[in-house]
Amino acid sequence: MSTTTAPTHKTETISDRFKSREEAAARASGQLPPEVDVKTGTMINPHNPEFITKRPWYLGGDAADGPSLDHQANQKDESERLELSLAAAEKLVEEERKKLKKAKKGNKFCVGMWVEAMKKNRRPYMICQIVRIAKKGTVFDLKFEDGSMETNVKMKKSERGKVSARIRLTKTGSRSFNIDHAAHGKETYDSKRDKYHGYEVQEHLDTLKEKYAERDAIRKKLRAKKQAEMDEQKSSEGGDGGEKKDRADKSDYDSDSDSDVGSDSDDEFVQKDADAKVHVSRHARQGGVGGNQMKVTARNLRIREDTAKYLRNLDPNSAYYDPKSRSMRDNPNPETDPTESTFAGDNFARISGDAIGLAQTQVFAWDVEKATGGASSVIHPQANPSLAETLKKEYTNKEVDLKTKRKKAVLDKYGGAEYLDGDEGLGSTKALTGSGSNAGQSETERERAA
Repeated sequence: MSTTTAPTHKTETISDRFKSREEAAARASGQLPPEVDVKTGTMINPHNPEFITKRPWYLGGDAADGPSLDHQANQKDESERLELSLAAAEKLVEEERKKLKKAKKGNKFCVGMWVEAMKKNRRPYMICQIVRIAKKGTVFDLKFEDGSMETNVKMKKSERGKVSARIRLTKTGSRSFNIDHAAHGKETYDSKRDKYHGYEVQEHLDTLKEKYAERDAIRKKLRAKKQAEMDEQKSSEGGDGGEKKDRADKSDYDSDSDSDVGSDSDDEFVQKDADAKVHVSRHARQGGVGGNQMKVTARNLRIREDTAKYLRNLDPNSAYYDPKSRSMRDNPNPETDPTESTFAGDNFARISGDAIGLAQTQVFAWDVEKATGGASSVIHPQANPSLAETLKKEYTNKEVDLKTKRKKAVLDKYGGAEYLDGDEGLGSTKALTGSGSNAGQSETERERAA
């Protein structure tokens, strides 16, 4: 810490406290000039609260030469302010990695180096640190991560670099190393806790390259074997038929897609509905080299011959077009005759077809719940749509029958049915005379149709 005044504490009297408050209020109102920092010469804002302007007692309190805000600055020395950033830490790791690679190439060991060694000459290899090297690099003292020590471990120089050696170098960058904090500063929060700190990308890429090169070699071998079988089949069959079949098979297997199946599997993910407009595109399957490809459908893509929704009305104040979902919910041309309009907005589908019936079912469920005070919770169009539709249908039929009976009772009592309905209505001869076994049924069906 920097040298500061010794901590002091002075208890203010009540009169001094009142006086300081009056002065602060006068400075805030402009009656007194603001205080000036004695160290920087700048004006101190009179509207700053006291806990900012007043120097705390543990930094010297009011024992300073005058008003100042230097206690708000960083109290650390220049040497303590030095920090090792994430970029600087990465650079140090790269330098240390180069040293380790150089040591690995020359099979050199030094004190303080992290290595792998067999404890008591028994597998597995365990991480340890070289504490001492003696007898021209043939005797080592090792300290393992669990704290145990193994002294006088002998290994000949001729054994260095071998895979099964008693002591061998670890992979580069796998262990930490000591940093001179006096020269580089302390590590920051990010450089300490970054998960990919010291991660070597090139080593990972080399591993992937080696892995997929082996797969590619196996694929080429299988392709060559398949081609040899096809050539042998061609020579055995002969004739035009064999040549045509060979050409068809070759087109399937001599492609860069490296597919293990024929053309029949290409239609696995294609929609079979002839009425639906489906676009089929090829996407590389994850993990494939060179593209193990599969056909997938993209149903949200518009046909290129169709007019884009945002081009149907170029007025910026017309219906809003959402580019993310590719939807235009409102009608872009509301002034156009509906019979001549080719596009009435995406919301048009919500008020046509079965969507109306679903909405009516939902309203019926809400009405039942409201009428019963929430006691009837069995009607739930989402949880049990079949039950909701059945109850709605029964309720509608009973409602129609009840209306018909009421209307007929009124007409029977007061008359005048012949002036209200046609031949098939309540004023017809069948309804007035009650003839026919299905008279009531016809009336009910007519009301439903209406």
